[in-house]
Amino acid sequence: MIQAKEIANDLTDLFKRIIKDKKLIETGRLYNSIKFTAVENSSGINFQLSAVDYFKFIDEKYGVTKSALNSREYQNIQNKIAEYYTAIITKELEV
Repeated sequence: MIQAKEIANDLTDLFKRIIKDKKLIETGRLYNSIKFTAVENSSGINFQLSAVDYFKFIDEKYGVTKSALNSREYQNIQNKIAEYYTAIITKELEV
């Protein structure tokens, strides 16, 4: 079964790749600060992005999130999320 942590790691890798591809690394501070975590609760998974505070301005100017959401890698991540929820539903129905 897909683990939420694996999906969070995939999101982290995707955002870091886009930052690198867009050549937004000067000191490495932004790049090294990017980290997604998965918080599981009764309603599902929440993915939380942790990054330096100026990520917001970099994202607005260079469209990091937009690029991530439009990428083939994100489509694969969406498939993993669907697989994760399918496993949860299947497990619940077996009880």
